[in-house]
Amino acid sequence: FIEFPIDVLFPYQTVVAEAGLVKNPQGFQKILNFYLFYHISRQFGDAHNVTDTTPIPVTIPQPKLEDIEKVADIIAKAERPLLLLGSQSTLPPIKASDLRSIVEKLGIPTYLGGMSRGLLGAKSDIQMRQNRREALKDADVVILAGTVCDFRLGYGKVLSRKSKVISINRDYS
Repeated sequence: FIEFPIDVLFPYQTVVAEAGLVKNPQGFQKILNFYLFYHISRQFGDAHNVTDTTPIPVTIPQPKLEDIEKVADIIAKAERPLLLLGSQSTLPPIKASDLRSIVEKLGIPTYLGGMSRGLLGAKSDIQMRQNRREALKDADVVILAGTVCDFRLGYGKVLSRKSKVISINRDYS
């Protein structure tokens, strides 16, 4: 059961007009006006106030060329690389179909999580589905693309201390 105040179904001005507020109240009517106005304001939660809803400009962090070259060199030298794709990897400006082509071209064993699940289809040769913890321990390079090292990855405890970890994320840190 959810109790929903019926007065929020009507426009704010209509409710204020029907509330019976008295102009220039005296005595008890002053207290009653205060209570009614307070109640109406609380019910509407300032919904009657005009709020600026102009979209905030979106800035997508871009990597430096030297960082891209360094990552490419690490991946090229890796013997047992592992790619973990998370939800952020599916965000624009790259289309999911283009991302799929890139991942398949890389040919790196890949685990999918979040919104990237299903990206490689049901019959992918590079998609891994089980034993992620063991694969992370064996990998010499782990690429976290659009995912973070949170509780699902034991805050990094499941990674080998010998692994190089590459984090590709929209967060600047």
